[in-house]
Amino acid sequence: MTRFIVLATAVALWGSGCCKEKIVARAFLGHKSLDDCAKLLQNAEQPVSLACPGSEVTVCWGSNVDKVKIKVSPDPDAQSGDYPTQGVLYLKPFDNTTVRLASSCYSTTKQIQVINGPTPAEFDASWDSKCTSLSYMLDPNFVDPLILTTDVTAQWEPEVVDAGGHTVSCPTPPFLNGTHTNPPSPIFSFSVLKPNTKQTFTHPQSGVTNWGYTLTACSGLGFKCSQQAAEPFEMTLMCPGQ
Repeated sequence: MTRFIVLATAVALWGSGCCKEKIVARAFLGHKSLDDCAKLLQNAEQPVSLACPGSEVTVCWGSNVDKVKIKVSPDPDAQSGDYPTQGVLYLKPFDNTTVRLASSCYSTTKQIQVINGPTPAEFDASWDSKCTSLSYMLDPNFVDPLILTTDVTAQWEPEVVDAGGHTVSCPTPPFLNGTHTNPPSPIFSFSVLKPNTKQTFTHPQSGVTNWGYTLTACSGLGFKCSQQAAEPFEMTLMCPGQ
């Protein structure tokens, strides 16, 4: 989803590889019940959860141990302590928060990034099979629906091989036609004229859910993409009133 400031980690405290203990945890936006968590824990891991100040975050976990030791930092409500095999912990952070869940030989860390003012964030887009469009999604389970974005910068350039066998950049503009889909809101359309140039939106947009781009450069030049490539886009995130 995102390569944003910090990364979550899951490490065995004993380096021998003999630890059989396991804790699976996620930090979801919004209030989730224990039943909700049982389903949502099947979601893919995300490196960081993004929240507006004071928004509720539910830390869910399941494990194969009798006791999970949780350390919240910072911890204004003194919620650090020992917890059972599975459970939920409700937080309303106003600052970047780390939640570490540990057993005797295993630990995993959840990072909650709180957006306190305009903040750059980088997202990786994946190509379709025809190399004509690419997209990325801000999952509302991990990104606060309150988060807004004001602009986008494509941090990559399309390249082709010319008749002489040289790799050259495609001429722009035009470069990309973009769309933002966040039902039930109308689809928002915009253009990105050039690579590495900030495109400011006419008005702030909700960050979630899907951001799609159609390549309008390279027409007739035989552009080919790598299906394994992740093309970076930077967006400025903010919360209402900032």
